[in-house]
Amino acid sequence: MRKPAMTPDALPHRGTAAPFRVAIGLTLAASAAMMLWGAGAHSLSFASEANMTVEDRVAALTAELARVKVETAKLRERQGDTSEELSHIRASLANAEIGLGALRTTTDENEARRRDTAAQIESNLAQLKGETLRLRMAQDDTATEIGRDRLAARRRGEQRDRPRVAPRDHRQDRPAD
Repeated sequence: MRKPAMTPDALPHRGTAAPFRVAIGLTLAASAAMMLWGAGAHSLSFASEANMTVEDRVAALTAELARVKVETAKLRERQGDTSEELSHIRASLANAEIGLGALRTTTDENEARRRDTAAQIESNLAQLKGETLRLRMAQDDTATEIGRDRLAARRRGEQRDRPRVAPRDHRQDRPAD
């Protein structure tokens, strides 16, 4: 919503009116001086017209004042548009900062989760290595036991497969004297 245009003679709501009133006053004074005394070949000069009355001069100054008021209103409107654009830019910047803050928070949370996950993986890996070592040791023990059992079974099998010979009398094998 736009603010209504203020005229130069209206009391402003802010403290920046004094320089503006001075500028308008100087502009009006310069315009009046140019009309009354003339300022060259291309400028509007009422000083050369001898039959110009005070009413004509007042009418010319009133027209100039109206023109200045219109220009001032245009400037205020542009200033309002600029202020509105500046407000939009500020709001966009605030939204961008909020988004950036959220992104930083998300990034920090993700980094913390990544560190926790890496630590958990490292712990699981250490546990897996320990279990693998115990499994290998148990496998070696099992292989050793299986080897012993096979050897014992072979020895027993060999003993069963041998023909049983009656115990020999060693005395008979000796030569007689």
